[in-house]
Parts: sequence; C-alpha cells; structure tokens
Amino acid sequence: MFCPNCRAEYRPGFTECADCGVPLVHELPQEQRGDKGLFSPDLDPDADLVPVYSTYSSTDVMLVKSLLDAEEIVYL
Repeated sequence: MFCPNCRAEYRPGFTECADCGVPLVHELPQEQRGDKGLFSPDLDPDADLVPVYSTYSSTDVMLVKSLLDAEEIVYL
C-alpha cells in the first residue's frame, strides 16, 4: 500500500496515510513531468539536480515538500 500524496509505503492492513490523511492505493501512479512538486530525472536527463537536504524524518520531509511546493520549486 502506498500514499498517493507523499508516496510513503505501508504494510498490509493500513488504509490511510498517517501523515497526509488520504486513502492508500495499491500501486503508485506513473510519475509525469509537470505534476506539481514531482520530478523524474529519467524524463529530463539534462536536469541539474543539487542535493540540499537529506533526512529520514517523515515530518521533516513533509515540511520541506510544502515549502518547495509553495515556491513551485522542482524537487526529487
């Protein structure tokens, strides 16, 4: 099971994302360029990606994603 919003993976038996509060799906949708905040380097091999932050905290990830989305900054 996966969250279609934050893309977190859950064990069987869970039905809702603990962080986003949205229903989980069995399979994530295919990534597409142009979706807000979603980027696949396979679609643009010339993209200049720069690591700026790394964390294992799901809370930090959601905060950083919301800040990047608000500024319409592409991220991976």
